[in-house]
Amino acid sequence: HILNERTEAKSDQDYLNYILVNHATIPDRTDYILDHSKPNPLEPLAADIKEQSQLHPDFFAIPCNTAHYFLKELQALTPIP
Repeated sequence: HILNERTEAKSDQDYLNYILVNHATIPDRTDYILDHSKPNPLEPLAADIKEQSQLHPDFFAIPCNTAHYFLKELQALTPIP
């Protein structure tokens, strides 16, 4: 994994702590952005944020460009940046 490859670690304990969520069944973001009659992906995205917030991470990283369309709503669900 690229995070591990770019982390200077001499032992297991030197690596970053992270959790990766790949929720492939979320409805297509682009479909919804272009046509609001399509399934809204916000509900499952929000459920993921709420669920992962219980783990008290330092931050969230959302690599999906189209998921950023919902960033304001998602950020309102958690104090975690």
